[in-house]
Amino acid sequence: PHPSPRLPMASRILAQIILYGGGYVVKALAQAYREALQNAPAAGSAAGARLARAALNRHGMTLSEAKNVLGLGGVLGKDVTREKVLQRFTEMFEKNEPEKGGSRYLQAKITVARNVLEEEVEKITRKAAEGGGGAPGKGGAG
Repeated sequence: PHPSPRLPMASRILAQIILYGGGYVVKALAQAYREALQNAPAAGSAAGARLARAALNRHGMTLSEAKNVLGLGGVLGKDVTREKVLQRFTEMFEKNEPEKGGSRYLQAKITVARNVLEEEVEKITRKAAEGGGGAPGKGGAG
């Protein structure tokens, strides 16, 4: 039995996905760091460090990256609602089923993006309900 010609191609595609995905994460980390550095002089060094830590949440993905992964634009809590996040998550997760030619890596990124956005929309919704007015602009439009 000869090895399937698809195997080398599949491994090549997987390697490319990992390389490009890893590059994207590195770019997002660099962007978050640059943003923190820009904000540090105005806010003081301790506050700048807090901003740097806040730029990446516990999932290791910025809000901006999460919105890009799910293809969502607009303001969190206003244009980006929990319903829209779940709708885009479901669409993209199903399109990336390995049985349909997708990858588990992409599904994992999509899942992390959903978690990041759901948590942030929940925080904004909770603040608004408590009378804090929320921060619909938090997280930016890009």
